[in-house]
Amino acid sequence: YNYAYPESLKTLRAEYEAHPETALFIDLHRDAWIEGSTRARAADVGGVSCAQIQFVIGVGTDEVPIPHWKQNYEIAARLTQRLEELAPGITRPVRSVAAKYNQFVAPGCILVEIGHNQNTLAEAENSMKYLAEAIADLLS
Repeated sequence: YNYAYPESLKTLRAEYEAHPETALFIDLHRDAWIEGSTRARAADVGGVSCAQIQFVIGVGTDEVPIPHWKQNYEIAARLTQRLEELAPGITRPVRSVAAKYNQFVAPGCILVEIGHNQNTLAEAENSMKYLAEAIADLLS
């Protein structure tokens, strides 16, 4: 766990250097369920249980500013809007955090949380088709 971000940073930097034209870099996670939470465990999309999707955008820290964080936030907001058009209730609001999440490397770096540790694999997989469609729409 303590080495996850330093290790992923190596990969991200290498990919960005090799492909600087890339419009979107996704750091994929799952959230942690907090006992006593009042949020829904899953979203019902047309009778199918789907893990909720949330985008987390780092706005930087004093030590590591992210000058393009607003651009990353706009991407997350557009994806959230499109996801809600495709599958109402599937998203949670975009969250901005005073953190870096390796998003300082390039514009278009976003963190995506697909559900949480109480969701089933099937619920996470059910959500991915909507996320894929929203990303395809954003990039087209």
